[in-house]
Amino acid sequence: MQVDKILGNYDERYFGLGHKQTTYSEIFDIHETDGNFIGYVALRQDSCWSKKKNIVATPHLSSLDGIVLAVLMVEKYLEKMAPWLSLETLLVESFEIKAGATPIEDLSRIPVKLKKMNQDKETYTATIHILSMKINLSLRQYDLDLVVPENESNISYVATHLKSLTHDLTNIDLLSEKYANCDVVRECISKPSYSGVSSCYSASVSIFEWLIIVSQLAQVMAYNFDKITRCDSDTLWMRTIKAEIKKPLPYTKPLLVIGEIVKSTSLKRGEDEWRILEMQGGTIGEDVIFSGNIAHKIPTHLGDIS
Repeated sequence: MQVDKILGNYDERYFGLGHKQTTYSEIFDIHETDGNFIGYVALRQDSCWSKKKNIVATPHLSSLDGIVLAVLMVEKYLEKMAPWLSLETLLVESFEIKAGATPIEDLSRIPVKLKKMNQDKETYTATIHILSMKINLSLRQYDLDLVVPENESNISYVATHLKSLTHDLTNIDLLSEKYANCDVVRECISKPSYSGVSSCYSASVSIFEWLIIVSQLAQVMAYNFDKITRCDSDTLWMRTIKAEIKKPLPYTKPLLVIGEIVKSTSLKRGEDEWRILEMQGGTIGEDVIFSGNIAHKIPTHLGDIS
């Protein structure tokens, strides 16, 4: 089974076409205060962000946006503080993100605050706050034999590389209400030359791509757990997400991904009933590992789920 058969039209889903329509401004009004490195970013959505039942959703700052902005801020900081560093050789190898309790919908001037930056040999770690969203990052330099040849370019890899790729989930096997696996089909629409953080690893599957892949599988599993469709679900909230890539991972076909629901609970908030799912997954060889906590609002017609 393919992901569009379960989640709906690719053109109407954020983790389908929607995220590719997001454009990030350059970081502006950069300054330092109280030991923090602060700047602002504006997001523009060129077309449909997400749509259900012919209703277009209001764009908000997604988990993917948060990771992109966090890395762009680290990139800007290192350009200033370590100009000798070859940023293109830094691989974003892990992140941990904790979303706030309410969505960030004002995308015209988003404050991005770098709270902490440390180095341990080839590894750089950072803590970034974007309003109520908190992100921890780890970036690491790898042996240059692993990277593609360097090219002159002013196209930001972090901000734009997802526009040139598609990620389809095929052969989805819902083994039970708690287990699933699928194949990932990754296709390159174009192959621009990039610059900036991680650009030397453009032939590998980035951690940003893995977030898109795993988010789609998590949606499939969450809706299957409660026997509903994406259109039935009013809200899906990714509360926490952790990810780690153990090394640059070239795309090999087919790429098998597995997922598991470790724990499920329910929560009443006012008149609304929420399902909270603790999930984990990754590749068979554990070259890529994800875990997280997501919640979705249960349709009223399902009644009490506790």
